[in-house]
Amino acid sequence: MDNFNSADMDLETDLFSSDNEQEVLNDRDMSNISSSQFASTLHSEFGAQSLERTTGSVRSVGTPSEVSTLTPSASGSQITWYNRSSQCRSWIWRHGTAISINGKPFWRCGLCRNNPKQYACGSTRHPIDHLRTQHRQTKRGIVEPDSQNSIIRQAFGNSMPRIQFNKDTFKQLLIQWVVLYHISFRQVEEPSFRLLLSYLSATSASYTSIPQSLPRSGSTVRAWTMQLFSQQKQALIVLLESPCTIHFTFDLWTSGNHLALLGLVAHWINQEGKCCRALLGLRRMHGAHTGENQSQILLTVLQEYSLVHKIGYFTLDNATNNDSALSYLSQQLKEMGIKFDPIESRLRCVGHVINLVVKAFLYGQEFMDTTDDTNSTENLDLYAQWRKRGPYGKLRNIITYICWTPQRREEFAKITQEAQPEQTAFQPIAANLTRWNSDFKALKRALQLRNGFEVFIARHMRDGLQNDQLDVDDWAELQDIVNILEPFHRCTLELEGHRGNGALYDLLPTMDYLLEHLETAKSHHTAANSTTHLISSILLAWQKLDKYYALTDSNTAIYAAVALHPSMKFEYFEINWAEHPAWIESARNKVTLLWETWYVNLFNYYTIQLCLLTFFILF
Repeated sequence: MDNFNSADMDLETDLFSSDNEQEVLNDRDMSNISSSQFASTLHSEFGAQSLERTTGSVRSVGTPSEVSTLTPSASGSQITWYNRSSQCRSWIWRHGTAISINGKPFWRCGLCRNNPKQYACGSTRHPIDHLRTQHRQTKRGIVEPDSQNSIIRQAFGNSMPRIQFNKDTFKQLLIQWVVLYHISFRQVEEPSFRLLLSYLSATSASYTSIPQSLPRSGSTVRAWTMQLFSQQKQALIVLLESPCTIHFTFDLWTSGNHLALLGLVAHWINQEGKCCRALLGLRRMHGAHTGENQSQILLTVLQEYSLVHKIGYFTLDNATNNDSALSYLSQQLKEMGIKFDPIESRLRCVGHVINLVVKAFLYGQEFMDTTDDTNSTENLDLYAQWRKRGPYGKLRNIITYICWTPQRREEFAKITQEAQPEQTAFQPIAANLTRWNSDFKALKRALQLRNGFEVFIARHMRDGLQNDQLDVDDWAELQDIVNILEPFHRCTLELEGHRGNGALYDLLPTMDYLLEHLETAKSHHTAANSTTHLISSILLAWQKLDKYYALTDSNTAIYAAVALHPSMKFEYFEINWAEHPAWIESARNKVTLLWETWYVNLFNYYTIQLCLLTFFILF
C-alpha cells in the first residue's frame, strides 16, 4: 500500500537532475545565449527528451510472464523474476518489476538504463523517492516543470536572474493548477491566498530558497498545521486569562464525510474592552448524540483551556439534548466544587426561535421533512400530505414536480423567459427545512414567476398537477403569507452574524415586535374574512413564539441587558408591560438579585482600586 508520508504527492522543485538532463547542458555554452533563446531551446530539447523518456519507460516496464533466474556478474546473489501479487496496487509497479534476491522480494526500477536500482518490497518510500528524483515520475505522471527547473538551475546556479513578469504565463499556470487539482474558482478571492502570492513576489529570495522551503509531502503540511495550532492554542490560553467571565456557544452536526462533530466557541471581553470570540474545539463525537456525551466533550475542552472556573452563559438552539448536556455538565462541575446553574445560564438562539415559529406557521403542528425522502420515484403520498397544508402546500408540490427532472426545469425556464422576459431569474427555489428563510425566498420567487407557473401548470394538468392547480384566491393567500413572513425574514438577517445587532438586549424587543405583528395580522385577516386555514396558521405561530417568550423569564441576564441599555432601561418594561405589573416587579427583583449576587462585590473592588489610584496621582 502507498504510504501517506511518501513523496508521491510531492510536486516540489528538486535541485538534482537526471543523467539525460546533464547531457543536454554539456552540449551548450549557456553563458553565451540570451534568456529568450535559452527558454526556446530548453522547451524544444526538453520536450523531445520527455517524449523519449516516456516512451522508453513504457518499453522497459513490465513483469515477465515466465519465471527466470540469473546471477549478476558483480555478485553471487541469485535473482529470480516472478509475477507479482495482484494485491500490489501501488503506482510504483507501473515503472518497475518484481524480483527475488536470495528469496527476498525486491522492486527493480524499469526506467534506469544502466545499473537499475532495486529496493526491498517492505516499503514504497524508497522507490517513490527514486522515481521522483531520478526520473521525475509521481503518482500523477511525469512532472515537466520540475525537470525544467533542474536544467535552469544547472545553467544559472543560485544566481538565477529575476525574469520579467508575464501575465499570460501566469494566467496559464494558474488555470493549470485550478483545473488539474480541482481547486475552487473562488480560491483566488481568498485573502490568505492572495497574501501568499504577494509575499512571494515581494521577496528577494534566491532561486533555490523557495523550492527548499516547500514541503515534500502532505504529512509535512499536516505536521506544520498541528505545530502552528499548538502555538496558537497556547497564545489563546493566555488571552483567555482575562478576569471576565467567558460565555459559550456550541452546536452538533454531521460533516460531509459522515463524522459527528461538536464545535465549541468562546465569547469574552478582553482587557481593552473589545468583544472577542474564538473556536476552542471541533471534536468528534462517538456514540449517540445525547446530552451526556456532549457534556463529556465540553468538560474536556474547558479543562484544556482552564475555563471551568470562568463559565458564564451558553447560547444554544432549542434541541432538548442541549438542556441535558448543561444538566450533566452542572453535575460534573458540582463534583469539582464549582457552582453552575444549567437553567439560568441557558440562553436560546433567537434566529432558531424565529425559524421554529415560521415552520409552525407554514407546516402546522408537525413538521414534514421532504428532504429525507430517498425514493427514486416521486412520492405521491407526500404530495397528498403537502396538499392538505393549503396553497403553500400545493405550491411546494408544483416546485417539487418542476425540479424533479432536468427536462422539466428546462421547460419551465423556457416558458418563463417567454412569458416574463423582464425577469432575471427563471427557475423556482425549492425550500429546505434546514435552510432558514428558504420558504420565504421560495414564495417570493414563485410570486415573481407567477405567469410562468400558470402556463406550466396548464401544460401539465394531465401529468400529475391537476390536484395542485392554484386559482386566484390561492395566489392572493400566498401573497398574504409573504407579507406575514417578511418581518421574520428581516429580523433574522438583522440579528445574525456580526452586523452590530443581535446582542442580548435585542432579544425581548424583537420578540415583542413579532408578537405584535402576528396579533395585528390575526385581527386584519379575521376582519377580512380570510380563510380559516390562514387564521389558524397565524394562531399556531403566535403560540409557538409566546412559548419561547415565556421561557425568557428563566434567564435574568435578558432582563438585565434591557435594563442596563441606555436607551431602554426599566422604562421599556413599564411601557411594554403596563398591563402586567407583576411581570415588571418580578423582572426588577431578579435583576437586583443578580447584581447583588455576582457584581456588587466586583464593582466595589474596582471602585476602591480606582479611588486609590486617583489618590496617588493627585497627592
